[in-house]
Amino acid sequence: MTMLWHSNGGRDYAPLVSRLKDARVEIVFIGGLAAEGGLIVRQMREAGMTATAIGGDSLLSDDFWQAAGDAGEGTLVTYPPDPALAPEAADVVRRFRLKALYVTRGA
Repeated sequence: MTMLWHSNGGRDYAPLVSRLKDARVEIVFIGGLAAEGGLIVRQMREAGMTATAIGGDSLLSDDFWQAAGDAGEGTLVTYPPDPALAPEAADVVRRFRLKALYVTRGA
């Protein structure tokens, strides 16, 4: 495992991408901001890297896709499950819906 860090707010991640490529990494976990993550993924693809990119739910934002463009396709995103879908939350969700305080997907 290789751990590398980057600064937020950057635009050129070529040195980082070069180190990742030289290390022949197969998976890159992006724990930073969406825009920077998008730039890193795009620059990885431009460098010919095929490593799988994975990141947190911030990568679901428009900022990621604007920065990554088509290079973002195939990026995996992790996020916690919706607690409102848990069976033990059904009564609370029902009460929230009655007061129009919460709407789950598909509701």
